[in-house]
Formats: sequence, C-alpha cells, structure tokens
Amino acid sequence: MQMPKQWENWCRDQRLSTHGKRYRKKRHDWLYLRGRGYYWRVNCDGMLECGGTYANFDRWALCNIDEVPMPKTRDEFRVTSPQARSKP
Repeated sequence: MQMPKQWENWCRDQRLSTHGKRYRKKRHDWLYLRGRGYYWRVNCDGMLECGGTYANFDRWALCNIDEVPMPKTRDEFRVTSPQARSKP
C-alpha cells in the first residue's frame, strides 16, 4: 500500500499526531495516530481505521473499529476523517 506524499501534512492539518511504536523509517511512524479524542491507524488493505476513545482504548483487538477507504486528496481526507469518527 502506498501512502500519499503529503500524508504527514494532512494529519497535522486535522490535528492528528503519531502514537505508539517509533520505526526506523520516520514515514512509518505516521501509520498509527492519535487525535480528536480517538486512536487511528492505516491498515495493510489501504483503509483508514478509527478505534476507541482515549478513555476506552486498550488495544486494537478489543475496540470497535470504524473504517473508510484511504483518501487520495487533502479535501477527501478532511471529509473522510469525521466520517470515520461518527460512532452510532
């Protein structure tokens, strides 16, 4: 799966920061994120996933995951990130 070149800038624009393990390649740090009250990740299938809230999150296997397709542009990302957060 290929990440958009400006992924880091898009995440900062939406107030998301890196979370968890640090990788040798700095670009891989941006696969696991936190921000806006939720934990986020990009999986190997090219889906942007939104996990539990800060208070309820233990690990990815135990939370309800909402996922949306990986956005291709910054405008799509701005629309997609709130959609992934919408919990029933």
